[in-house]
Amino acid sequence: ARMRDAIDAMEAMRADPIVLIEHDMRFHQAVASAASNQLMTGVMETLTRLLYHKRLQTVFDQKNVDAAIRGHRDIVDAIERGDALLAKQMVVAHLSETLRNWEEIECDPLRSATPTTGDNQDDG
Repeated sequence: ARMRDAIDAMEAMRADPIVLIEHDMRFHQAVASAASNQLMTGVMETLTRLLYHKRLQTVFDQKNVDAAIRGHRDIVDAIERGDALLAKQMVVAHLSETLRNWEEIECDPLRSATPTTGDNQDDG
């Protein structure tokens, strides 16, 4: 329930990137906690704090937000089905997509400074 609640809160807070990131962090912590592994929970908490600013660079692009929410839903669906292999595959896919988004930002740092709606429509 905590994982789905965090995803629903992310969905509801699309317009507020700071709050959205807080719910994203709650999701990752809930996943780690569900694994009942204290080491993993501690590592996730540390990574969450360390990667906060990196997440902030990508959250202004709704394409990235959509991808994160979709990835989170896929992970939870697999966990709820009890399919550990699929859950692992969904985690790898989610992290790979996140890494690609971060790499795009690194290649174009000005992109992170310009909030977008993700609709790619030209105003002129």
